[in-house]
Amino acid sequence: MVEPTDTATKLKKIEADFVELERLDRLKNRGELGYDDYDLWVAYYISVLRLFDVEYGYALQERRSMRLPVNVSASFTHQGNSFDATTVDLSVGGMAISHRDGIYVGQDVDLELSLGSSDTPIQLKACVRWASVLWDRIGLEFLDVSPDVLETLENGIYGFIRSKLQKIA
Repeated sequence: MVEPTDTATKLKKIEADFVELERLDRLKNRGELGYDDYDLWVAYYISVLRLFDVEYGYALQERRSMRLPVNVSASFTHQGNSFDATTVDLSVGGMAISHRDGIYVGQDVDLELSLGSSDTPIQLKACVRWASVLWDRIGLEFLDVSPDVLETLENGIYGFIRSKLQKIA
């Protein structure tokens, strides 16, 4: 495959690839992506990550789903205590947030996430999977995601990509 060299051509290629990435990603999120399509999904995902100026090796770490560096408002509750945070990155399977105080690895939280694509915040359960004192971040895995919430998360993530494409164009 020959990579385009000028910015306008690269952008048109990413826009065209995004349509196929969205289709493949929806399959992947439901466990229906064929083995033969995985490499294609990775190639399309890498082109999208370039839009966000992401070192794609970091974002491609053994992930079950596409992860984007986006800032989204989130609030969560644990044992009656409420916290507000902003996402560092987001996927349909979880997110990292800039927050660490009062919450620890292994704890479950009730989460409310506001995506630009929906007027109604998404309500989820999540589990803290990792914490970094150095980066002042925690990683949350979404639990028991319903098909409707999965679709809302997907639409929100794809909306962030479309928005980035429009800003660059």
